[in-house]
Amino acid sequence: MFQLTNGILHISVREFVEFVLRCGDLDRRRGVGQDQKAMLEGIRIHRLLQKQMGKQYQAEVPLKFSIPTPRYTMELTGRADGIFTDEEGKITIDEIKSMVRDVTTLTKPHPLHLAQAKCYAYMVGQQQNQAVIKVRVIYCTMETMQKNIFEQTIAWSELSEWFEEALGKLLLWCDFLWEHRTKRNESILSLTFPYPYRTSQKQLVGMAYKAMQQQKILFVQAPTGIGKTLSTIYPAVQAIARGYGEKIFYLTAKTVTKTVAKDTFTLLHAQGLQFLVVLLTAKEKLCFLQKPECNPVSCVYACGHFDRVNQAMLELLQSCQVMDQKNILVTALKYQVCPYELSLDLTYWADAMICDYNYVFDPDVRLQRFFSPDQAKGEYLFLIDESHNLVDRARSMYSCQLVKEDFLRAQKLADAMGPKISRAIQKCNRLLLALKRECLGDYRVIEESSIIDCMAVSVRHLYEQMDLYYENHPDFQDDFMLDFYFALRRFVMIYEQLDDSYVAYTQFQEDDTFALHLFCVHPGNELKKRLMLGNASILFSATFSPIHYYKELLGAKQEDDAIDVPSPFDPQKRILGIVPEISTLYSRRSATEYQKIAEYIWQALGTKQGNYMAFFPSYDFMNQVQKALCKLLLDQPSKLELLVQKSGLTDTQREEFLAHFSEKRDHTLLGMCIMGGIFSEGIDLTLEKLIGVIIVGTGLPQICPQREILKQYFDRHKTNGFDFAYLYPGINKVLQAAGRLIRTKDDYGMILLMDQRFLQKEYISYFPKDWKDCRVWENKEKMVADLQQYWQTRE
Repeated sequence: MFQLTNGILHISVREFVEFVLRCGDLDRRRGVGQDQKAMLEGIRIHRLLQKQMGKQYQAEVPLKFSIPTPRYTMELTGRADGIFTDEEGKITIDEIKSMVRDVTTLTKPHPLHLAQAKCYAYMVGQQQNQAVIKVRVIYCTMETMQKNIFEQTIAWSELSEWFEEALGKLLLWCDFLWEHRTKRNESILSLTFPYPYRTSQKQLVGMAYKAMQQQKILFVQAPTGIGKTLSTIYPAVQAIARGYGEKIFYLTAKTVTKTVAKDTFTLLHAQGLQFLVVLLTAKEKLCFLQKPECNPVSCVYACGHFDRVNQAMLELLQSCQVMDQKNILVTALKYQVCPYELSLDLTYWADAMICDYNYVFDPDVRLQRFFSPDQAKGEYLFLIDESHNLVDRARSMYSCQLVKEDFLRAQKLADAMGPKISRAIQKCNRLLLALKRECLGDYRVIEESSIIDCMAVSVRHLYEQMDLYYENHPDFQDDFMLDFYFALRRFVMIYEQLDDSYVAYTQFQEDDTFALHLFCVHPGNELKKRLMLGNASILFSATFSPIHYYKELLGAKQEDDAIDVPSPFDPQKRILGIVPEISTLYSRRSATEYQKIAEYIWQALGTKQGNYMAFFPSYDFMNQVQKALCKLLLDQPSKLELLVQKSGLTDTQREEFLAHFSEKRDHTLLGMCIMGGIFSEGIDLTLEKLIGVIIVGTGLPQICPQREILKQYFDRHKTNGFDFAYLYPGINKVLQAAGRLIRTKDDYGMILLMDQRFLQKEYISYFPKDWKDCRVWENKEKMVADLQQYWQTRE
């Protein structure tokens, strides 16, 4: 919000009034959505109204007002929608607001709209020496062009008193920001790396800092345990003090990696760093209610929220450097404000945000205050953890679907919303019905752009009718219809960015519904737009192989810098082998094969008591092997404990699962998990907590319409489609699962690769450099002998 450069603190009039002068209730029922078309329509209406005002009218007048203080100069800037000077020299300041709703129902101007006009009036009055000045807030309904005008004539003395009081509130925050930035930069300049550098770690720190200095994108493949989080955060902090950025966005896909980032900042705080950090948490996890309903009718914390939120925020900023879920909830409860909105407001003042990818990249969820379509490039440094996950996450963010059955259900509920909405739903449903009749297989790729164009026109019309209804009926409550409305909005938004990186298709889905998809096959273009909003981006992962695949799909150029950091750990501390007798091909899956896999696992675990993890291609496959293992356990049940991952685990259940690996026991524990699931990356089980990883299968994604569409798309673009759709994602899953072992220099253990395809050159070519000692165990006897010999060397 505030930009501090060369001793000048810049703030816009709009930001000033929306921050300092906000008051009253939090209410998210109105204005549930505004897309780019509505914004452009609002600009057009502004121009029309301004042209109607006559020759004495000045439109879009830029204004600037400087306030010197002993330590800095505050510069207030803005653009008045209109300034009218009559024949007597008296001035009127206009603030124009276009709205979807019927503005004739308004009985008074919004306090912030009036305050914005009064600020402009003060800035003009300072120059014109006016005794009195008039302000007008003009509201206009976009569809009908109906106007509602609120006028107010203010004496200069009254206006000056009002402005000086508001300015005093603002200067308190400006002083806070100045003092914090000064202390922050001084603390950074005296900060040193908290540990002795590990092998290659200093190189990583240097490369990351250079990328930020030169405003580049850097890809980093670095093995687990080298300290990627510290090695990227530390140079980013140093870059902040030297003017290469203002804010750090540490982006991740998983809760556990957010914790690692938080702990890293806490470590640097202990070294004397003064740095404000906010952990952003999903609204559902922060809300005091069972279900978030952000309005004063449903939530007591929304009542008067804006009267108290600045005080709550100031207490947090002054009392702690890391503002996480716990202390945000405590403070929100104390001041009776919405914790989620409080957390978002804290981002204005924070030096670093730790958050999910979607706060930057997702068009629905991104932080509008930093990344809305009308926002300019910011002084941001993006640190993107486990970036291999961003490929599929981005495809999901930039894709959408319309489900025909949703339109049928909406039709039954639309009577209360009026005939226009009902008719618009019917038209959309008829178009989907026609598409359903033409879909003769499981799915159909739609080549004709005119079909999607026609659908989009009807969906936009329905969306606009619902948007108008919600604006004028804020008390209308129906969860399904609101979700339906958001699905329409998302479809319109995605449609407007369609290009050759998208494929439209229809599908009969597994839940017996029929859907139209706009599928973002190649998310690189959209990701690049977001990355360009910052100064520099460091994308890092333990598995960026092959690098050309990730550069292609993550929006980088092939010539962008990449570094492959070698492992700092002694490869002799682990034993790695392939079992070619096993096959996980669909054509080979049978009770016999599951039994063979179970016997290999049983024999491998029998060589040393301890904790192991086995990763499987699917829940069904895992359950079949579990049954086979249970048969082997009938005679010796006390020798092995099976811990099986269930679908849809909560964060608490996940922690309970991992806690088993920290317990003392006199038998072997085998955690049976899903490859590519929540336990295959981002977890740290060191030393005796985990001594072996067994990987069953090559990790190839299951065949489905989307994967086949990916394959066909990349085949058409002169690329091996199978590799992009199946092979590379599969290799990544394997390497991530293998990375659960050897997290520190004192760790040791075995890695077992169970599938004959691991001997094929296309797999071997993507093995890490330190896998050159990989063995081949043609039979159980050879495997057992080598493992026994290895464990003996560890005793």
